[in-house]
Amino acid sequence: MNDLISAISGDASGLEMMIMILAGGSVISLGLALWLLARPLFDPVRQRLASLGKAEPSPPALSRMEQHHGLQLFTDREKDTRQQLTLAGYRSPATLGNFYILRTLLIILLTVAAILFQSRQDTWTLHSAILWFGSAYLAGMQLPRWFLLNRQARFQRLLSEALPDAIDLLIVCVQAGLGLNAALVRMAREIQHLHPVLFAEIDRLNAEIAAGQDRAEALRGLASRTGQQDIRALTSLLLQSLRFGTSITETLHVFGDELREKRLQRAEEQAAKMATKLVFPLIFCLLPAFLITAVGPGFLQIMRFFSH
Repeated sequence: MNDLISAISGDASGLEMMIMILAGGSVISLGLALWLLARPLFDPVRQRLASLGKAEPSPPALSRMEQHHGLQLFTDREKDTRQQLTLAGYRSPATLGNFYILRTLLIILLTVAAILFQSRQDTWTLHSAILWFGSAYLAGMQLPRWFLLNRQARFQRLLSEALPDAIDLLIVCVQAGLGLNAALVRMAREIQHLHPVLFAEIDRLNAEIAAGQDRAEALRGLASRTGQQDIRALTSLLLQSLRFGTSITETLHVFGDELREKRLQRAEEQAAKMATKLVFPLIFCLLPAFLITAVGPGFLQIMRFFSH
């Protein structure tokens, strides 16, 4: 094996052939993945059922073996990826397949870019090729996951910012005499344009309740979908209030006060961090300009004096 590696590294044509084989294998793998994911979409039975509205087509990422035999083909890592997609707001059945397709395309594009960069170099070595291709592969694997984590954090932040306003509206609706279901519908209607992310979640909750699902199960589903800590606490309080028959208004009042206090604490924390964050722009941007403006003319006069 060592002789083979040394022979390849010493021969530029052999290294070039190895790179072309790797690139060809990547393209073939992508084609097979696209074919496997797109094949269920062209099933005539599934298309007919979807057109009649009697059954929702299953996710393209599920193969026929899994559908007919009930075999669990998703690994724990794929389940974790699907959960992260759900927490980031991507709920489509084809989201997982699209995520893997985009990641594969990114890996191939970065690999092709590494090949083009290597082709312009005068000397090719096995170590440099492994370095560039390994970096392209790692970047293609980690960049989509990094984007997904940032999207998830943004989704959670939007829910956290919108929840206090929604609780206040819910309290007003309940105090006006509406039941919990009607109050949720009215609250969702009022926050539709102000907080569209939370509106989508509450609207789905209302649709599930209207379709006949148990209210407790619908609330647990809301907490599971969002994964937001405050929403989990709200659903737990509502479930306890419904179970023991306590006043929902008092429960929402206490919880709303806690949310407003937490929002105020977050604002104070951000304000306290502002002074530290401004140190670097002041030192590296404003201070050099101030020194040039204040000390520059005097320094030029001193230089002219000593030059004469």
